Amino acid sequence: MLDSARQAGHSVSTSSPIGARWYVVRTARFKERQSAEAIAALAITTYLPCETHWTMGGGKRGRVTAPLFRQYLFTKFDLEQDDWVRIRYTRFVDDILCSNEIPLRVPDREIEAIRTAEAAGAYDLTRRHPLDDPVFPIGSKARVLAGPFAGMIGEVRRATPRRRVEILFSMLGRVRIDRINLARC
Repeated sequence: MLDSARQAGHSVSTSSPIGARWYVVRTARFKERQSAEAIAALAITTYLPCETHWTMGGGKRGRVTAPLFRQYLFTKFDLEQDDWVRIRYTRFVDDILCSNEIPLRVPDREIEAIRTAEAAGAYDLTRRHPLDDPVFPIGSKARVLAGPFAGMIGEVRRATPRRRVEILFSMLGRVRIDRINLARC
């Protein structure tokens, strides 16, 4: 579509600035890793965030690393320069998330936030308890980094099993926030 519009002499406006940016690819079911490898073989950067959790099989408990977002991964390419359409025809790829045939860009800061959280172990569900990490002990102060409460500081009260930390704010009371959106004061 973009090429035909350019050949006809039409100006084509895209939703992203020039340069390599991040986009979302939907993969075949349970084929996230294979999709990432196939896209990487095209010399296109991929990022497949993963989580670690426990699983049971044959009466034994074991750690498993699996994709964080089932059937999705991120790719980085230049919308204007790269032949990104070939990603759609790559083995194990269902499609690229688009609007009007133009891939939807994921802000770099969002990818960086996911990478930072993954590196910090936020997606490691094999830990006994989210507060085993001494970063947010009960009674400590935490600053909210993102979301509607960004910039607010509260006291850590407890954690829930789903990677959330309960914060007590003097004006709002108790609020549960994902620990990746918190920093210790």
